[in-house]
Amino acid sequence: MALDRGSKTFFHGREKEKKQFRLFLNRLIKDKSRTSFLIQGSPGVGKTTLWEHCCDLAEKQGWNIVVIDISTLYNIKDFRNRLGREPFWKFWRKEKLGFNPSMTHPEVGTVGLGMELEINHHTFIKTLNAIKKPTIMVLDEAQNLNQDNITKAQKRVIVEVLDNIHNQKRKSKTSVVLLFSGLGRTREILKDYGISRFATSSVIHLQAIDKVSERKIIYDWLVQEGHVNKNDPHLKHWIEKISEQTYQWPRHIASHGIHAVNYLEEHGSKLTHGGLKMVLQEGENSRFEYYKSRMDGFSHSEVESIVDFLKTQKDNESFSNRDIIPFFEKTLSTEKSEDLFQKSWHSGIFHQRDDMKYSISVPSMKDWFIQHFGNKK
Repeated sequence: MALDRGSKTFFHGREKEKKQFRLFLNRLIKDKSRTSFLIQGSPGVGKTTLWEHCCDLAEKQGWNIVVIDISTLYNIKDFRNRLGREPFWKFWRKEKLGFNPSMTHPEVGTVGLGMELEINHHTFIKTLNAIKKPTIMVLDEAQNLNQDNITKAQKRVIVEVLDNIHNQKRKSKTSVVLLFSGLGRTREILKDYGISRFATSSVIHLQAIDKVSERKIIYDWLVQEGHVNKNDPHLKHWIEKISEQTYQWPRHIASHGIHAVNYLEEHGSKLTHGGLKMVLQEGENSRFEYYKSRMDGFSHSEVESIVDFLKTQKDNESFSNRDIIPFFEKTLSTEKSEDLFQKSWHSGIFHQRDDMKYSISVPSMKDWFIQHFGNKK
């Protein structure tokens, strides 16, 4: 179990999202098609837990689940290994590459002196076409496709692979899904890789969970992980008090849950007033550290601009980039204002909603930003 999130067994809610994914898979099984699915949202909203849960359900229905890295999309050896195919070499006529003894090609690895190989990028597509079992390939942290260390040659291969999956250039013998999971800018980043549009049913903009599910997850942390007696008269009070601090945000729920379990392990799973006070304080500290981390890499003037904008917004108010960029332009150039908006979105300060407008990711984060940075000049 990762230290910053809950076990997959501590999963409640997301009924709408699960139904959307289930109907999506059912349609693909019927059509035997290849396509993509996107789960995106702010850091800590529960993207990984959702796709893991969805993949568990799909696996029970006969789907093969393959977790890949970005490098898998341009490394044919890794691509074939992940899909359970035996490696083979194939030559093609498009591109000749000369190698010296120390040279390494991103697709074939290190080769010997004097060898000139013609690398067949289409072996990726042939590997896809050879898949016999419905398969979901999961690319987590997909926003990292925007990293500068991806070379032009690697990007060219990735574009071809994604194009053949997302746009299904050829009729598929079986269903294949490339499931992207990433931050709120992932959909925009994928446009640079030739994926310009998703069907409405193929995208989930993940947001906070509902209040009932929040309480059920806290219950699981305390009873299943902390071994608290489910009939303990203080259990309901602990759940209510913790939920007042977690704001229906999975990252906060897991953080408070971990602190609670640590306390309970040291105190025989007894729920006491002093223990609750300690857990709430440690959880609050973790929550504030999370908020502070959203500002990592921002300059003093950028922080001021963001906080000044937040002061003008009402709680849960949405806005568009046409609102925020002109606001930034009061103190920054147009280019810097656009960069700051993108940077704020990428860092998870702003969250893109289903209606394509934006809001601050966690309502309590806005209050903390204003309190912590609002009076500092």
